[in-house]
Amino acid sequence: MSAYLDWNATTPPWPEVLQSAHESAEKHWANPASIHGAGSMARAYLEDTREYLADVLRLQSRDILFTSSGTE
Repeated sequence: MSAYLDWNATTPPWPEVLQSAHESAEKHWANPASIHGAGSMARAYLEDTREYLADVLRLQSRDILFTSSGTE
């Protein structure tokens, strides 16, 4: 077994996070800006997540922005 020592670059994700991301990608893969059923479901999931995070962080939901990477 080797030791991972480059924690400044990235950290290994928790198994629960990987499982949640996998489930989300399977169920809510569509473009949330689209008006078809799958897109509407993805949009609802996105907005529910935004509301949840806003509540946990004690922010307004309009203050929660999602990006595809840390450099955006």
